[in-house]
Formats: sequence, structure tokens, C-alpha cells
Amino acid sequence: VVPDLGAHPGPDKLARHALAGSVVQLLQQDASVRLGDDEEGVHKFRVATRRLRSDLGTFIDSLDGEQAGWLREELRWLGNEVGRVRDNHVLAGNLQRAIDALPADDVALAQHLLKRLRRQAQNARESMLAALRSERYDLLLDGLVRVAGSGLPLPEDALQRSSKRDAGIMNNLVRKRWRRLADAVDALGDDPPDAALHDVRIKAKRCRYTAEAVTPVAGERAARFAVAVSRLQTVLGDHQDTVVAERWLREAADAMPVSRLVAGELIAHQRAERARLRAEWPSVWTTVSAKRLRIRL
Repeated sequence: VVPDLGAHPGPDKLARHALAGSVVQLLQQDASVRLGDDEEGVHKFRVATRRLRSDLGTFIDSLDGEQAGWLREELRWLGNEVGRVRDNHVLAGNLQRAIDALPADDVALAQHLLKRLRRQAQNARESMLAALRSERYDLLLDGLVRVAGSGLPLPEDALQRSSKRDAGIMNNLVRKRWRRLADAVDALGDDPPDAALHDVRIKAKRCRYTAEAVTPVAGERAARFAVAVSRLQTVLGDHQDTVVAERWLREAADAMPVSRLVAGELIAHQRAERARLRAEWPSVWTTVSAKRLRIRL
């Protein structure tokens, strides 16, 4: 159960509230992820692991650092296991849309690529299910339920903070994430490498999660800011999907010479889409970086 925040929650209560929400989502999706290849369930499960890692890092000063660090590392492991399954879902959808645009004669050749991807997806799912059946996963769940239910032991200085100082701390949590995001964007050149845009996307995701975590206290302005940042995360996420698809297609073409021609056509499709997204993201950033969205955060 997600704990009640009360009238004037400090960082410790806000941390437990945010963590509990993600733990509930994780547990709610556990059965559907195990029982079937539920794409939406896998997506929500993965998001929960990512949000938990982000929130544990955001609120690290209000939690027991050693325990929070262990939970974050275990969530990284779990997120990687589930992430491979989710990445195959995204890649399959991406490739299918591109294949639908191919000439009819090439669609049959593309089925060899999809067959290879299905085998890869099955292997990833088997690995994920093994992880979910492991004692390691059970121990992680126990730790997450404990922190969601009662919180990790707080450092002494956290117990002595005033409510006024708490408000400043929570605002600073968002500012810190925002500064890291803005600095990463400022460091980009006119034609940034794909890896640099991917790094911006990761920082945007963390900034969004932090803004959403403090929204119960910070209010509507933080919520609007989180929505704007999520748009940047989405467009750069779509950009990264094309990078992943092209890399996979190149590897598949090397392993399956019969598919090289159609793989080349699909790579051209990915590059065209990537060019479109590269042209789009700066305008999204202009909206995100508007001062009116960030004032009083």
C-alpha cells in the first residue's frame, strides 16, 4: 500500500511514497510478465525498475546509503534482464513498420530477419523468467517491500531537518537533475554523435522521474515540467530505437547473407527516421528549457 503523505511531508516521507508507488507497480505486473508475453506488462515492469533506481538515487540523502546502493545495483541487474525482452518488443514493432513499407517482393525476404529476431526474443524471455524464479529476485523484492512499507533507517541529520529546509531540499533535487540535463545539452555540438543524444535522453528520464516524485509537494508546476521533459525523453528514445535497429540489422546481415539486400533497405528506413528525429528534438528542447516551466521549482 502506498503510504499517506500527510499534511507537510519531508523528503523521507516523499521518498517512501515515491518508492512504494513503483513497488506496487512492479508487484502488479509480476504475474502477467511471468504467465505470458504481455508487452505492456513487460514495459510497465521495466519502467518500475528504472523509476525505483532513479528515486533511490534522488533521495539517497534521506535513506540509508549502503542499503539504497545495494537495491540500486540489484535493480540494475533486474532491469537488464527485463530490458532485453522489452528491447526485442520495440525492435520487432520498429522492423515490422519498416517491412510493411517494402516492395512486395522484398517482404518475403524480410521474414528471415523476423525469424531470427523471434529466436532472440525467446532466449531473452527464458533468461528473464530464470531471473524471476531466482532467490536473488526474492531477496530484492523483500528489500523493496521493506523500504516501501517502513523506509530505510534515516541518518541522524535527516531526522533533525526543519520543514522549511525540507522544502528547499526537495526543490534542489529537481534543480540538480535539471542542471545535469542542461549541461549535457549545452555540451552537444552542431552534429552530436548518437551516443551523446542517448546520454541526454537518460538524463531527461531521470529529471522527469525526480519532478514526478516531488509533484505531490511541489504541485502543478512540477507536473507540467515533468510532462515537457517526457516529450524530450520520447523523441530521443525514438531516435535511439533507430540506432539499435540499424546495429541489429547490420549484425543480422553479416550472419545471414541472404538477407543483406532487404537489411540494407531497412537500414535506409532507419536512417531516414533518425534524420527526422534529429531535426525535431531541438524544438522540443526549446519548450522544455523555457524559464516559465522551471521558475519556483
